[in-house]
Amino acid sequence: MNKLGTQILVIGPSGCGKTSLGQAIAHELNCNFIDADDVHSQEAKECMEAGIPLTEEQRAPWLNRLKDILRDSESEGNTTVLAVSCLKRAHRSLLRSSVSNSLFLFLDLPKDVLQQRLESRESHFFPPALLESQLNTLEKPGSEEDVVTLDGTLSVKALCTTSMEIIDEINHNRTV
Repeated sequence: MNKLGTQILVIGPSGCGKTSLGQAIAHELNCNFIDADDVHSQEAKECMEAGIPLTEEQRAPWLNRLKDILRDSESEGNTTVLAVSCLKRAHRSLLRSSVSNSLFLFLDLPKDVLQQRLESRESHFFPPALLESQLNTLEKPGSEEDVVTLDGTLSVKALCTTSMEIIDEINHNRTV
């Protein structure tokens, strides 16, 4: 298990490639990977599956569970890669507040590419019809210093290479 202690959050709307990139980074770092979709309650999954966007009240327990996961990972000295939407600044702030070392990798890509990816996806509870709701909720990262925006249209391999360079630089700067 990787002992860098940095919590890496791959963020963006559904269909942007969070899970694929997160798994690739976790493999490279030999660390834990968590898909936040797996942490949703059954009730939340059923709402989304029915095409009903989640409210902030429905998201709160989920975000708190994710916060606990990250805090526990850091307290054990481990790195965890978390694939999570984190559409709002408040969501990023909440998760950021639970740890001392975090890095957010925001996958940015056009709506039409997201739509196409969602329509071609199989066996996922999130329907393409909810994309518009997510994009309306999305507060793109601006000056948040621990957020790096990546071109989500690039291949997973290219994104992973870039991500590893960023992670290596951050870890080098922390040890200097």
